[in-house]
Amino acid sequence: MPQNTCDYKMPNKSFHIANFGCRASQSEGAAIQDELLDAGATVATTPYDASVVVVNSCTVTDEADREVRHVRIRANGLLAGVPARR
Repeated sequence: MPQNTCDYKMPNKSFHIANFGCRASQSEGAAIQDELLDAGATVATTPYDASVVVVNSCTVTDEADREVRHVRIRANGLLAGVPARR
């Protein structure tokens, strides 16, 4: 399996990861965190303290879909990503 390499740097940046859904999302969130830490970013305690907020969800379950929609509304729709289609 190929190793991911970090080609970018994020000094003086912080991030918050919000994981929703299944265990795979939790695992992917941990991998994203590792990449951001390798880039020099730090973990923010809350999304309001973060330079970057990652909303990570598989949205396989209806509950995860509802939670992500709630976050999107609270963030005024300023999210990048591809919504799941069923």
